[in-house]
Amino acid sequence: MSERLRCAVLGTGATGLAHLLSLQSCPHATTVAIAESDASRAKELSDRFKIPRSYTDFHEVLDQPDVEAVTIALPNHLHAEAALEALKARKDVFVEPPAALSHKEVAKLVETARRMKRTLVVGQHHRLRRDVQMAKVVIDRGDLGDIYHVRAFGFQRAGLPAEGSWQALKASAGGGALLALGQGLLDLALYLLKDFNVESCVASVGTHFGGKSAAESSKRRNSSKSANVVFDVEDFASAHLSLKRSCTIVLETGWGGFLPPNVPEQGLELLGTQGSLSLFPARLQRKGPDGYESVELQVPLAAEGEDLVHQFVEGVLHRRKPVVPLEDVLAMQQIMDALYTSARSKREVKLKMK
Repeated sequence: MSERLRCAVLGTGATGLAHLLSLQSCPHATTVAIAESDASRAKELSDRFKIPRSYTDFHEVLDQPDVEAVTIALPNHLHAEAALEALKARKDVFVEPPAALSHKEVAKLVETARRMKRTLVVGQHHRLRRDVQMAKVVIDRGDLGDIYHVRAFGFQRAGLPAEGSWQALKASAGGGALLALGQGLLDLALYLLKDFNVESCVASVGTHFGGKSAAESSKRRNSSKSANVVFDVEDFASAHLSLKRSCTIVLETGWGGFLPPNVPEQGLELLGTQGSLSLFPARLQRKGPDGYESVELQVPLAAEGEDLVHQFVEGVLHRRKPVVPLEDVLAMQQIMDALYTSARSKREVKLKMK
């Protein structure tokens, strides 16, 4: 393998563009190709970043022998297909979550990565944040005592996907706010707890804002025909998870909604027997010499190269273990599958973690 990893980026929307920018600043990577279904955008980005080749079909990129690794930022329903094909072509893979839309698909990816001896990294970006790493140090040294409850929340006041976009359609997205906002926060909570052993969960989802304009437009036209589906994923979700150990997690996520302007859009709160810790921002609550005290943790600015794409490149070149262990990826997908099963059945789901 060369000193610079020859990479291709599959999908160049907002997230794929972030991949490109990261690779451009990485001294040990070079971008040799991109795949983008919009030919004009593909040409624009190829010219802008001086990328020698662009394709409108990602399958063509995976046929290129000089491409050693790919980053995947396609619509969710294409993640597993692209990752599996890349791994079989002996290419290392960085894929945005979800890696797939079912535990069975994720298990196949993991098995293939191991069999082909390729690196597979799922982009759980929260894990490398400086404030998260500082929180991890505080938790690991026992400052909170026994953690018995976690509250995680993620909202986007103006984050409702456009009607008809792939993010608004279950067939292409796989899910809505629970998947797009919740899985990353839930992964973060379990990562900080160092425990993915969820025993049971119950979830509820609803759509309160998405698709309203299309429905109202159809009503104004007095149309007897049902309008085309333009939004069929949840824009709000809540969940309660119980771990095998004595700890519970409450998760709330939503797109849209009327939150007060001074309320943060996302956060994590971990309650322990000797203190509590909240993110974002990072703050530690504990007993001090003068009683209860709340201390804001001073988080240094992140250095260049601390993002997951950089870590993926370095990990491939030096054959390090993935930053996000594949066991965690499998566990997270099993938990997400259980949450959606609970939401559909309106019942608690018991898990036997594999």
